[in-house]
Amino acid sequence: MSMSKKSQFRIILEGFGKSCEESIKKCGSESDTLRVFILDSAEVFNQLLRPQKYSLTLIDLRIKELYELVVHILYLSLSGLYRNVFHNIRYILESAVQSVYIDSRHSNCSLRTKIEILREVEDKRDYRVLNLIAKLENLGYKDDLTKEYKHLSQIIHPSHRSVIELVSSIQEHTDSTFPFPPISCKEISNVFESLKMTFDMVLFLYIWCASESKKEQTLKKPELIEYCNKYNMVLLSKILKVKIKAK
Repeated sequence: MSMSKKSQFRIILEGFGKSCEESIKKCGSESDTLRVFILDSAEVFNQLLRPQKYSLTLIDLRIKELYELVVHILYLSLSGLYRNVFHNIRYILESAVQSVYIDSRHSNCSLRTKIEILREVEDKRDYRVLNLIAKLENLGYKDDLTKEYKHLSQIIHPSHRSVIELVSSIQEHTDSTFPFPPISCKEISNVFESLKMTFDMVLFLYIWCASESKKEQTLKKPELIEYCNKYNMVLLSKILKVKIKAK
């Protein structure tokens, strides 16, 4: 007799719970590194917006969104859903670049107007990320932004690697049980490195496009400087004008 839908759903929930437990047990060091980084990042994002003395911009909203997304990213990582994680990471970089572009080009417009501009242009080819990076005037380190975006895109696009993974999954699950994704300590480390690089870029862009008064206030935040030093944030250190350890 086949299982009821309710039983199948319970198995799925329990399966992902076991995946999280396996990640913590099997990849204790990698999981802990990612967990601490995400919690530290969430605190930095929260500090940047509290108290918010200035009019909100699109990139401010993205920072608020990041504060919410980091928890999802941690859960997906521990559940073995790595491709979903990288989708989120690419989204973070893509949305930040798009927001900074509109904020910098329409600095005198209200947030409502900027959202309307975003709604009208977000699907146009000229507003795709690589085009926007190239168009951002006086922005340094464009090659770094471009390289990381291309790297994230390669991870999530269909490829021979995804087909090989699918074949392996089919061979390993010949019974009727649900095929939960395998846990990989290397992938958890890859998530940490990509997330760290992306947050470095987002915070760099956040400060770069800020008004002078807001920039001055942000640069004085001790939490941001401590975070930059702890995680060796290359781009952020340049705009904060602090020295970090050489890799």
